[in-house]
Amino acid sequence: MTTEPFKIQAIITINIDAADAYVIEAHRQELSTLLADLQERHGAAHMDIKARRPRRAPRAAPPPVLASGFEIVRARYAG
Repeated sequence: MTTEPFKIQAIITINIDAADAYVIEAHRQELSTLLADLQERHGAAHMDIKARRPRRAPRAAPPPVLASGFEIVRARYAG
């Protein structure tokens, strides 16, 4: 009996505060060098760099729990 190998996905998140485009490019080059090492070892590594904007408002609080086993459920009638 043979089994298929497990497939996993590893995600590495690095948050960088950059003052200008030169700092961003320096970080991009450093990360590209590290990515090349990962590609030699694992083959299919890739990198996505995205601009992030700070939140304008704080995150909403989770819904309250009434008692053990009960919680408020929000539903919308779409009829």
